[in-house]
Amino acid sequence: MTLEQITAKVSHFKNPDYIFIGDSITAGGRNWGLRLGLVPFSTYNLGYNGYTTRQVGGSLDKAIKLSPRYIFIMAGTNDLFDKRLSDQDIEEDWNKIIQQAKQENTAQLIITSLPIMADKTYDKRIIKINNFIKNLATSNGYKFIDLNSVLLSQDNLNFDRNQYFSDGVHFSELTYKLWSKEIKELLQNENN
Repeated sequence: MTLEQITAKVSHFKNPDYIFIGDSITAGGRNWGLRLGLVPFSTYNLGYNGYTTRQVGGSLDKAIKLSPRYIFIMAGTNDLFDKRLSDQDIEEDWNKIIQQAKQENTAQLIITSLPIMADKTYDKRIIKINNFIKNLATSNGYKFIDLNSVLLSQDNLNFDRNQYFSDGVHFSELTYKLWSKEIKELLQNENN
């Protein structure tokens, strides 16, 4: 049995403090407690391969029922690959997530930007969607982690983005470390 499976079972008896919901990029982080230097069972990863923002919104119900202190969301990469979804559809899905969180949630919601990919042709659309998500999150009193500003500030990234991705889309271990560092800093600021 993997640590993630054990963590899922433990969540039935003890509510986790930190829940991560999202697509395969979130799922790929595996046990976020270990990544963040926390007790492994204090986190629960509800990331699922192939999930769109709309499906991630469905995971929010499960996260809210577990009464965590924090819910982290990163979603949207799969939306970019779904030709049926317009930017307006994506914005509507994010609006629904925020409204649902406001009505039902007592946890602090923290949203991470839709990440860039190795292929720069998606950059303009990602920037546009992230501007919307950031404004929506902050205007509703939620935190926003702009992971792309961190990635783009790294040396040589604009020359070789592939070092930050395992396959052009999913994160390499280096990128997970950068994301974890941003989360740790945010949590430290929250607790000071």
